[in-house]
Amino acid sequence: MKRKNTDLSIDTKQVKHQRVEETTPSPDFWPPSPIEYGVNDPVNYWPPTPTTETEDLNNVPSNIDDDKQELLSSDVVVLITQPPPETISNYVRPNDRRFRSQLVDMLPSFINSEGRVFKIGDRIACYKDGLLTAARILDIDEPLIPHVDPALQERVFVHFEGWGSEQAKMVTPLDILPYFQSSPVSIGPLGKDDLKSWQEYRCFYQSDEGRLAREHTAIVFDETMLLHECPCRYRDNKSITHPENPERCIEIMGTFESQGLLRKVKRLRSRMATKEELESCHVGEHVATYFSYKRICMPKIEENSDVKVCEESVTDIADVEKKDSVGKIQKLIEWYPPALKDAMSCGELGICCDTTYNPAGTPNAARMAAGSVIEIVGAVASGKVANGFAIIRPPGHHAERNQAIHGNGTQDMFYDRDDVLYLSLHRWDNGNFYPYSGSPSDLGSGVGLGKNVNITFSSEDDKLDAMGDTEYVAAFKHIVMPIAIQYNPDLVIVSAGFDAAEGHDDFIFLLKFITNQDVYKIGGYKITPRGYAFMTQMLKTLANGKIVLALEGGYVLEPLSASATACLSALLGPELSPLEQYQLIGGLNSVKPNSAAVSSFQKVVATLKPYWKFSEEVMRDDFRFSLPSEWRAVNSLSTRPKRAPKPKRRMPVEG
Repeated sequence: MKRKNTDLSIDTKQVKHQRVEETTPSPDFWPPSPIEYGVNDPVNYWPPTPTTETEDLNNVPSNIDDDKQELLSSDVVVLITQPPPETISNYVRPNDRRFRSQLVDMLPSFINSEGRVFKIGDRIACYKDGLLTAARILDIDEPLIPHVDPALQERVFVHFEGWGSEQAKMVTPLDILPYFQSSPVSIGPLGKDDLKSWQEYRCFYQSDEGRLAREHTAIVFDETMLLHECPCRYRDNKSITHPENPERCIEIMGTFESQGLLRKVKRLRSRMATKEELESCHVGEHVATYFSYKRICMPKIEENSDVKVCEESVTDIADVEKKDSVGKIQKLIEWYPPALKDAMSCGELGICCDTTYNPAGTPNAARMAAGSVIEIVGAVASGKVANGFAIIRPPGHHAERNQAIHGNGTQDMFYDRDDVLYLSLHRWDNGNFYPYSGSPSDLGSGVGLGKNVNITFSSEDDKLDAMGDTEYVAAFKHIVMPIAIQYNPDLVIVSAGFDAAEGHDDFIFLLKFITNQDVYKIGGYKITPRGYAFMTQMLKTLANGKIVLALEGGYVLEPLSASATACLSALLGPELSPLEQYQLIGGLNSVKPNSAAVSSFQKVVATLKPYWKFSEEVMRDDFRFSLPSEWRAVNSLSTRPKRAPKPKRRMPVEG
């Protein structure tokens, strides 16, 4: 939600209501809702908007002593959210406390262990990292587990005041305490939240648009996933040294907030995947490495060994050493999971390609990422929400059955199954681009033959043909969507990777092996946020709109967050998104894919035609995979009139 300097406030000087007599008003008194009443209106139907930081949202009676709580005010001091009753005899003046109480009672509420009632937007106290911290209530869910006490279930979503938008989580009613100014309650580095923004949020929450938002698009994120970061950052006190880092999610969530999207989505609870859920896709030995209960220490690499030995300079000596039965001090050791054999550029052992592993944070982060995707998929599949976006890390699309990375994990999971159609669009360069898998000839096996589709892009003549919006949208229109429509899925799940976003120009990973050194490149393409929104909109036409995006790659923060925000805007649609709706008509700079893309498409179609039906024109050898001409922007670079050449500068005549 927006906090300081919000652009959603309403100018109280622009809208005034006419003076009315003190007699009982007629039904014609009520203008179309909502309308704002000026605080200086001669007829004072509303109390003044609160102006002090100490005022809260709710001005209804409570069982909290007045001398122990903040100065309270109405949550509807600015907007009228419903008309009066039809019978004038039941009409209550807006400045009547009972009228405000009636509106507030429309909000969901809960009772904590002390018997206190809390509602949406209330300031409360909640523990964060062991400290009692001020927070605001964003949402309250119905109990999730039948026959279990609602007070024991995580169903209250709170935002910690003064912290970034990523610092929010689901808690139980028992975790919530009343907020008193005299209490030792901490507030984050961003300072107190703007009260007016929370007033607007509460009004929005109980509006028709707010109710629609809570049933339309969901997102899920948990701060536990920020704990997956390389130990070198703590050991050497370094800045960010690895492309896959916690700031990726922080930047995305911050952009969602600044663009006004967070209040337009349903926030789902996150949870860790269970051992049984992980073993449905991965072998037990691999899963066990993420359920270690051994004592963790920050390690350093022993030369020519897979053993990591704790270093005294990293943590307190009490955490590094222990005494054996005879009193001799011994070093604690910690074994890496079996797959970790490669040294990263920082010197730590990593999973692969500069992908770190932190024994203190990675296991829980990985399980939280998997569990969060399961949770949001369940919500979409059951119809609780229409679609959703899981902001997760570490990325999991390369995770295979028995190891965390090294190949295309999603393809590996479903290669021999026909109940899942797998499609991937990726840069391949004839097998010379990382991770060197995903050939068009990888079609699946057994009953899954033909259900594994790789739409690959390759450059011609050893040069880089940077694919962009036109090439990817053309692949969707002529190949992806015809295949998907024939398959008719019940649910669409997208590995939302943004390596191909404009701004990842030949982004380089440096992977240092024990015996040699190599350099890998990713990116080099130029899909804009508009292009990602186009593709998301096209996928929304499948499966009755049931689509889930799960964050994967993308390592340059600005294009990553912009692309993710465009996708979320496309999920919300024109009914809810305040952003430009990225319409296909008139949105592309060009409707003709480059020659390298056309050549790639022709090879892909030739490989897939035994398994899927394509139109006759797509099957022609001379087909250029062009898009409809009306999709081209009127003022695009390709349609702008050429500028008149500048006159040549003449040299002065000498002599």
